[in-house]
Amino acid sequence: MSTSNHRHSHHPGRAQAGAALLALSLLSSCGGGAEALIIPLFEFGFSGTTGATKVDMFFVPDTPTSSSGSFSGVNVSINGAPSILYDGTYANCTFTLSLHAGSVAAPIAAGYNGRFLSNDSIELAPTSGAGLPTLTLKRLGTSQRQMGC
Repeated sequence: MSTSNHRHSHHPGRAQAGAALLALSLLSSCGGGAEALIIPLFEFGFSGTTGATKVDMFFVPDTPTSSSGSFSGVNVSINGAPSILYDGTYANCTFTLSLHAGSVAAPIAAGYNGRFLSNDSIELAPTSGAGLPTLTLKRLGTSQRQMGC
């Protein structure tokens, strides 16, 4: 009579506990905690309007699980037109954006200083172009972020 099948059938929780311990040890070896599992600061796109102009913005951070870094691209669409590409950096709840190449027309600026107003909204103050509006954009979708701004 084989005892191996008998032994495993009475303790199914041992395999689950072992898997949990393995996952915990892997996390600990990566720096010791849940910070390895941070949901990216810029996990969804943002959308809003300025006057009659619809603005959609999608961030692509180089290191999405880090609290600071740069963007490999920020795609901005105005009234559904093809995207305008911005570059930028972020640190915690603030960020800066600058036009990658070319030019833009009002009401959009070539550069912005941005900040999170809450987990689900951002504010972008133009750094160029007199009289251009500050943009307030709302997150598309529901945030899963646990850190507050």
